[in-house]
Amino acid sequence: MKRMILTTKFLGAMAAISLISLIAVSNTGNSLGSNQSAIYKMATGMNICFQRVNQTFTALMLKDLSSDFLKSDFKNTTGDCFSELSAGLTSLVANDTKILSQMNNLISDVHWFSQKTARVAKLATDGSVDLFESNIIGKYEELESLKMDIEEGILASAQGINKTKTLAMVAMILSQLVLLFSIVGLFVKKKLVSRGVVDVEKLISNSANNVEQDVLAQKALKKIFDVVDVPQTKNFITNYVNTIIEENYRIKDHLIKANTLGERYEISELENKSERSTLLKTEDCDFNLSLSTVIERVKEKAFNHGIVLDVDVNDLFHVKSNGEALDQFLFYIVSFAMDSSLVHNQGRKVIITGKPLGGIAYCKIKIAGYAFSSEDFAIINGKEPNQNTNINLILLKELIVDSGARLAVKNKNNTSSGVVESEMEILFDRAQITQNITSKPRVNILKGTKKELAKFFQNSETTL
Repeated sequence: MKRMILTTKFLGAMAAISLISLIAVSNTGNSLGSNQSAIYKMATGMNICFQRVNQTFTALMLKDLSSDFLKSDFKNTTGDCFSELSAGLTSLVANDTKILSQMNNLISDVHWFSQKTARVAKLATDGSVDLFESNIIGKYEELESLKMDIEEGILASAQGINKTKTLAMVAMILSQLVLLFSIVGLFVKKKLVSRGVVDVEKLISNSANNVEQDVLAQKALKKIFDVVDVPQTKNFITNYVNTIIEENYRIKDHLIKANTLGERYEISELENKSERSTLLKTEDCDFNLSLSTVIERVKEKAFNHGIVLDVDVNDLFHVKSNGEALDQFLFYIVSFAMDSSLVHNQGRKVIITGKPLGGIAYCKIKIAGYAFSSEDFAIINGKEPNQNTNINLILLKELIVDSGARLAVKNKNNTSSGVVESEMEILFDRAQITQNITSKPRVNILKGTKKELAKFFQNSETTL
């Protein structure tokens, strides 16, 4: 629950909601205040309109029959005053049917009262009626009572708005508190993210040389996504990294278990060659530099024969090899690929891709329009070469052990184009470069059966 509350999305949503609520409640409060003020004005207007009725009644009772208060124009204006008052109340208290009904009755009674005063005044002029015995007094009392009921209803409606205004004020305060909490939460979240990034940097700095790269990458990702609230990105990158790690192990297993030069080649036979009685010294070699050097050497030949070299090697990485042996191995395998592409005249192309995968470095060479023959596979798997065998294939086979590489070859059918193309996969142990390398590389000379060699490679990979 605490983690959900501190997510950027949640805090941002709360800030937006509280801000919108604050604006809405503020506008509502202003509107309620305006309505309340208008209702109080209606109560004042009621007194003003009824004062005109009182003036007409007083003039009649004083027998001031020539008074302007008894004239038709004055009484018509009084009726208009009540009509405008009724219209204003209808817009302000539209839901209060009692007040509106009473107001309609008052307007009708005022109209009747005006007509009654005109008749009574005429009779009083002739002296045929006693004003104090007329029912005009009782009618005025009814008007006054109805007016007071309406005035009480208006004031009650205005006071009811006070309760709503109080609730609006409470809502405004709560919205302000939530907005303040959201802003503080976002600030705290930013601090936590900054601290988490610093922790990740420390983890990488302290563990880069002591922990497996795959494990370190997973730990770093976990720490980053613990403080960065991007669930979809987290799922994508986590799944992608896990896929790369799994692919890394799958390629290792495939190259060890498949019919590869690294497995078929008898390492023990090196002892029978006096000029190579010991393995070459292993170094941390820049793969990109070696490949670039080779491409420079063969690009003129590629241009002269119309061969397209498509090279896409991601990132800078180092491999565990011998510098001279690596240069020669890459030169011969690229030269072999170019020679193989010369078997046809259209679409001569050699595609070279490479990338680091955790503790290994992976390179793939595709030869467009060429397929390995059964004779090629036989020679690759140990058959003695003949005079027609490509010299580059013989040389790269000789250098496979010195360069520290493992190699697999296969023919691949491109289902989209229907063309068969050959593919060579090269695998190196990846070197983790540090600023100060104090330990000297170790070289082991192995001999044994193919099963023993496969078991050795499997045991070696578990310690990567």
